[in-house]
Amino acid sequence: MRRRRRLGAAGHAICRDRTSRGGAWRRPPGRPSPPAAPAGRLANSAAAAAASRHPDSMRLRLAPLLVLAAALVAGSPPSAAQSVLRTVASPDLSRLPPGQAAWMRETRASFDRTRGELAGEPLAQAYAVLASAYTRMGLYDPALTALWNAEQLAPEDPRWIYAQGLVAHARGDGATAKTQFQRALAIAPDYLPLRAALAGLQIQAGDLDGARKLLADHVAKHTDQPLPYALLGDIALRQKRNAEAVTQYQQALKLDPPATRLYRSLAEAYQGAGNAAAAAEARAKAGDVPVRLNDPLAQGLFGGPGLEAVEPFALDMSSAVFFVSIGRYAAARESADAALGRKPGDAGAIAMRARIDAAEGRIDAARQRVATALAAQPDNALLLLTQGAIQEMAVDDVGAQSAFQKAIAADPSQSEARLRLGQLLMRTGRPADAIAQFRKLTELHPNDGEGWAQLLAAEAAAGRCADGLRDMNQVLAGRPDYGFVIQLSVRAASTCRGATAEQRRKALADAEKLYRLSSAGEVAEAYALALAANGKWKEAEETQAAALFGAVSSRDATRQALYREFYDRFKAKQLPELPWPSQHPLFKPERPTPAAAAP
Repeated sequence: MRRRRRLGAAGHAICRDRTSRGGAWRRPPGRPSPPAAPAGRLANSAAAAAASRHPDSMRLRLAPLLVLAAALVAGSPPSAAQSVLRTVASPDLSRLPPGQAAWMRETRASFDRTRGELAGEPLAQAYAVLASAYTRMGLYDPALTALWNAEQLAPEDPRWIYAQGLVAHARGDGATAKTQFQRALAIAPDYLPLRAALAGLQIQAGDLDGARKLLADHVAKHTDQPLPYALLGDIALRQKRNAEAVTQYQQALKLDPPATRLYRSLAEAYQGAGNAAAAAEARAKAGDVPVRLNDPLAQGLFGGPGLEAVEPFALDMSSAVFFVSIGRYAAARESADAALGRKPGDAGAIAMRARIDAAEGRIDAARQRVATALAAQPDNALLLLTQGAIQEMAVDDVGAQSAFQKAIAADPSQSEARLRLGQLLMRTGRPADAIAQFRKLTELHPNDGEGWAQLLAAEAAAGRCADGLRDMNQVLAGRPDYGFVIQLSVRAASTCRGATAEQRRKALADAEKLYRLSSAGEVAEAYALALAANGKWKEAEETQAAALFGAVSSRDATRQALYREFYDRFKAKQLPELPWPSQHPLFKPERPTPAAAAP
C-alpha cells in the first residue's frame, strides 16, 4: 500500500505536496478541443484516458506544469542542427473563427520575431510552443514540422519525440504515433503517461499481450498510480479473464476512489464472472470521472500558454521537474541552475536544486545550499521542509523533526511536512505523537484513503484502537460506500479488543461484501481478519493462504513476508492485535534514501 518516497520526486514539494505553482495560461478565444482518435469500446474505459491526451478529459490532482514554454532570451551560438531545420509553413487560417485566427497570427508573429535571437535548446522550446498553438487549432501538419525541428535541436530530449506522437495520434495516424512513443520510451522508460499512451495504442490495435507486458513491467517497479492497473483491467476484460479484470479495476479504484467511470468496466467484469449482484452494484456507482493521470507535457501541448505568456523561469523549473521524474539528473541540474541564474533567491528553485543534490547522494552540498537560503529566509516553509527531508536522508532524525515542525508552524497547511513528520514519528516509535499529524492530513485531504490508513495505524500502534474504529465509522457515516475506509473499519473492528460482538459481526458482513467484489490480497487479508475475529479460524487460514499464494505467484517477497505473519497467527488460532502485520510500512515507514549515486 505504501509508496516508496524519495527526495526528488516530481513537483515543487519533495513528493506529495498537494499544491503546485504554474504560470498564467492564456487560452485563445473559443479554443476548440482536438478531436479524439477513434476508440471504439475504449470510450468508457481506462484505455480511453491513455489514448486521449486532451487535458479536459483528465482529472489531474496536481496543477499543470509549464513544460511547453518558450525561452525569450538569447541562447548559445547556432548549432549545426539549425542548418537542417525545416520551414514551418504558415497555414490557411480562413476556416478558423476570427478570434482564433487573430490569436494564431499573433502567436506566429511572436515566434518569428524571437526565432532569430535563439539557438539550441531555447529555440527547441520556442518551436514546441509554436507547435502547441497549431495543435490547439487543429493544424497538425505545421505542428509536426515545428516539433521535428525541436527534436533536431535537442535530440536527446524525449519530450519532443513524445509530443510528435501525441500530435500524430490527434490526427488519427496511429502508426506514426506508435513509432514516436516507442522512440521516446527508449529514452524515458519511467514516464508513465508515455508508457500508458503506447499501451493504449496497442490495446486499440489488438496487441493485448504487448500492452500487458508494457504495463506489467511498470507496475513491477511502481505501484502508486491507478492508470496502469485500470489498463491491465481493460486487457484482462478483453481476454475474458474476468476475475483478474475485477482485481485490477479494484486496485485502480483503491488508488483513485473518485474515478467513477471505472465502475462501468468493473460491472462488465463482474457480469462476465457470473456475479450479477456485484455487477449491478458497480453499475449503480458508475459516473463520468476518468482515471487520473498527471501528464504535464500533453497538457502543455493541448492547452498551454501562448508564446507571449511565457516566463523563462517557469520553463526552467518545469524542465527540472520533468528530468527528475525520469531520472535524468544531469539535465535536471542544468535546468535548475538556469532557474537559479534567473532568480537566485527563489525558494522553489533553491529547494529543487537541493533536492537534486540529495537525490544524487550529495547530502552535504544539499544541506549547505538550504542552510544558506534559510539564513535569508528563516520562515520559508518550503525551504524548511526541504531541510527536514535532507536531514532524514542524513539519518539526523532530531534535525529533521525540528525542521518539519518549523515548516508546519510557518504554513499549517503544508501537507508534505505533516506527512513526513508523522512517518518519522512512526519510524522512531512515537505513534501517539504521529496521530495529530495524520489527523490533520485527513482534514486537509479527506478523499485520500491512504491518509485514513495512516491515522488508523498510528492510533492502533499507540494503543488507541477504539479511537481508530470510531474515526473510521464516522467517515462511513457520511460516506457509506467509501470502499477503502470500509476495509479499514473491518481491520479495526477485527483486531481491537474493545470492539463489541456486534461490531465484529458487522465487520464480517462488510468484509464478505468486499471480498465478493475483489479477492485482491489486502481485501482478502481484511476478510481473513474478520473471519478470525468471529471464530472462523479454518476459513481465515484458507483466505489468508490465498493472499499469500498470490504474493508467491507474483514473486513479491515483501508481501509474502507480510501475509505470512497473519497466516501463521491464524493457523495457531491467535488473533492479531494490530490491523496490519507488525512490519507493515504503515508502522515502519522507509527512511528516504538517495535515488542515484553521486556523480
